[in-house]
Formats: sequence, C-alpha cells, structure tokens
Amino acid sequence: MIRLAVRCRPQLAERVLAELVQLAPGGVEEDQGDGFIEFAIYGAPGELLELPDLEAISSGGLLEIMSTAVPEDWADRWKGFNQPLPVGDRNWMRP
Repeated sequence: MIRLAVRCRPQLAERVLAELVQLAPGGVEEDQGDGFIEFAIYGAPGELLELPDLEAISSGGLLEIMSTAVPEDWADRWKGFNQPLPVGDRNWMRP
C-alpha cells in the first residue's frame, strides 16, 4: 500500500482537498500542524502515482508532496499503539 501526502499552507487547503478528492473519492486523511495542513490518500501500487518527495510553489504557497510505502503489517500495527483506557472507576475502554 502507498500513502500519498500533500502538505500545504492553510490558505491552499480547500483547493488541494478538492483535487485529492477527485483521486480518492472514498476519503482523505487530514492532519494539521503549525502553519500547515496535510492531506493523505492511500492506495495499492499502480493505483496511485508513486512520486518522489518534492516541493513546489503553487499560487503563492509552498506545497510538499510525499509518497511512502506503508508496511505490509499496517492492519495489525495500530494495536501496539492503542492501550486500554480507564473510564470511570470500574470500566475500561479497549480498542
């Protein structure tokens, strides 16, 4: 599986999101940081373009495009990061 991420300034977020939704109508992952918004889509090799990491100037804003391979065991790896949480005095929430 491949993760294709586009990081942009907040002013360009709507335009970038509109373009990515065309590539992945099933949904887009969004992450926000200090001065940037990152959108990511996932797909099988050959389904998404494998692009080298690059930076580009677009309409006055800096864009970063990152393409990374997702490990084969991605479906099970999340379990190692999620631990049971106490809810109240006697209940626990588990993944």
